[in-house]
Amino acid sequence: FEAVAAGKKVVVPMFLPKTIPDIEQVVFQLQDAVSLAYTVPEFLSELRVALKSSLCPAEPSDAERDILDRYVGNSDGAASARLRSFIGEALNVAK
Repeated sequence: FEAVAAGKKVVVPMFLPKTIPDIEQVVFQLQDAVSLAYTVPEFLSELRVALKSSLCPAEPSDAERDILDRYVGNSDGAASARLRSFIGEALNVAK
């Protein structure tokens, strides 16, 4: 989900033996945030494309926002600030 939040496409190697039951159900729920690679050359090609796109968009797309809201619980991009605040509060309480 970090990749989705960063505006990066997730490349899923579909040619590997299944280690997660029903992986297709999870992958297909991520919609356009994933690229499915059914062969090694396709996987490498998709990785090259993903690695070349280094800039993060200023805002997630509507589809990416929906994914983040559904699976992570928020899409506001403020997770780091919340974590910093929580750690700061926890350290102050521990003093």
